[in-house]
Amino acid sequence: MLVAEHGSLRRAADYLGVHQSVVGRRIALLESRLGILLFERDHFGSKLTDVGRKFLLDAREGTDRILQAVEQVTAVREARNGKLRIGTTTPFASAFYQGLLTVFRARYPSLCVGFVCRPPEQLLMDIQSAQIDVAIMAGEPMHPGLATLKLWSETISLLLPKSHTLSAADSISWSVLRDERFILSAGGTGSEMRDRLLCRFSELGCLPRLDIQEICQEDVLQLVASNYGVSLGRTSVADNSNAGIAVRALDTGDTLLTSAVWLKRNSNPALKKFLAIARTKLALTVACSTAGCPIGEARAARSVNAKLSKG
Repeated sequence: MLVAEHGSLRRAADYLGVHQSVVGRRIALLESRLGILLFERDHFGSKLTDVGRKFLLDAREGTDRILQAVEQVTAVREARNGKLRIGTTTPFASAFYQGLLTVFRARYPSLCVGFVCRPPEQLLMDIQSAQIDVAIMAGEPMHPGLATLKLWSETISLLLPKSHTLSAADSISWSVLRDERFILSAGGTGSEMRDRLLCRFSELGCLPRLDIQEICQEDVLQLVASNYGVSLGRTSVADNSNAGIAVRALDTGDTLLTSAVWLKRNSNPALKKFLAIARTKLALTVACSTAGCPIGEARAARSVNAKLSKG
């Protein structure tokens, strides 16, 4: 192509910084393999033959496709394009989770990010079958072939109607909740709260009264506000709950750990970028917490996100 553009072997060789004979041998070898004459040569230079002109046109189109393919692969490798699939049981209300998603979008705006909300057992199967890249879920699941990263912990609160007699208490013990009906969602964080209830009530020597509904967490809150029962919720969800709900601490100070879980052999570049931001955000959050940041939780979260965005 350079010989055609420059009109002679010498000028093409000068452009490439090689000897003219090198370019000549390359063209001769190509013509020999194709069995056609690409250039007509005379003392004025080199001119494409008709078949050579057709070959050059097709070769340019092929080269453009190769360069385009290389650019697309490079973009995926650098997470400028591509897709990240996130499974979750966790509401987006957590400051850490919201900040992580915000920074990731700001850093990689062209990436397609898909979300699914499913029970923990289903998410683990989806990771193994490569239906999703990473799950944000409660606990620290330990399964062969899976990796986990602890992200944040939240206090579990008791949610009850404001008209409930216990709403006047600052802290509530599990023993006074023996006769309460606990409304939980069948999906989302419902299974996590169910497990916590079964654990705490087994210590009391009894079983909790569970009312598992095929509804979302927001509808559970509505039922609690309407005096259908009580429930448990993460602090981030409780803080944004219905005005008719009282949020009270449990005297055991129960917390719920949230982790990122992924398949170790997953080579998706977008996943690697997501985890890198999560690790950096976690380190900055821990550093701020250790230093006893006096600026408040919300402002501390914004500070961490700002530092990440600059990175």
